[in-house]
Amino acid sequence: MQIDDTVVEELAVEEEYDSGELWRCVESLLPEEQERRLLYLLYYCGLKPREIIARFPEQFTDVREIYRINRNLSNAAPQPVPSALAAG
Repeated sequence: MQIDDTVVEELAVEEEYDSGELWRCVESLLPEEQERRLLYLLYYCGLKPREIIARFPEQFTDVREIYRINRNLSNAAPQPVPSALAAG
């Protein structure tokens, strides 16, 4: 089965729009550039903390710093409601 080039182009535009919308939301929730950058590098790029330090030593100097920022981001994220409470 051959995929029409128009379909591929439409999917790429849709993905780009969704990605842009997601990052606008992230920017509104995370005012600190360092937090946004780390979120992008860890979760979008899939880099490990040591890789981030090696590539961006001017922004991140210590693995513990990366873990601390990531932990703060995790703690600040909305937590899902347990199903037992949601059904109630």
